[in-house]
Amino acid sequence: MRSFILLCLLLASASSWALQLSGDAVQGGLIFGQAEPGSEVILDERSISTSADGRFVIGFGRDESGIRQLKVKPPGAEVIVRELSVAPRDYAIERVNGLPQSTVTPDPSVTGRIREDARMVANARGHRDRNAYYAGGFAWPATGRISGVYGSQRVLNGKPRRPHFGLDIAAPEGTEVYAPADGLITLVHPDMFYSGGTIILDHGQGL
Repeated sequence: MRSFILLCLLLASASSWALQLSGDAVQGGLIFGQAEPGSEVILDERSISTSADGRFVIGFGRDESGIRQLKVKPPGAEVIVRELSVAPRDYAIERVNGLPQSTVTPDPSVTGRIREDARMVANARGHRDRNAYYAGGFAWPATGRISGVYGSQRVLNGKPRRPHFGLDIAAPEGTEVYAPADGLITLVHPDMFYSGGTIILDHGQGL
């Protein structure tokens, strides 16, 4: 009987280790996962980067919907399948009409600068380090008033502008700002057109 109970406990432990997920399958959300080291992780037939200890991260788009299929193939074990149904999310939408066109559309003289900024940001965000630097957790980079939230959007003169893909913290000039988690710096720029002084960090696997 003792041997049988021990075997059951070992099997349960192996099963729970095979796939651990935390986070929310929601628009703009993240799910952190850990599988047995050496596992192959596939999301909708696309291979997902995993760290040496089996950690991975899945992100969901701002307007994403539907069901994503997650497959984990542990070494020498059966494939684990999970369906992730992406839940909707409410966003703050601000509509402003009657604005002068000059305040809605950037001056043509800065379009080249904006395009170059976008190119540099895309290159920085394209960095993919296999290490899960995010595994140590996250902390607030600064203390202050929340002045902008993820997913919000302005509709100016009836034309939707690009949604906001960050969280803004207002603080006095000179306030120290800390990296929210371990990672690699992939871009430093003193003055981008839209974001001013900019630092981009890869917390691992494209996060």
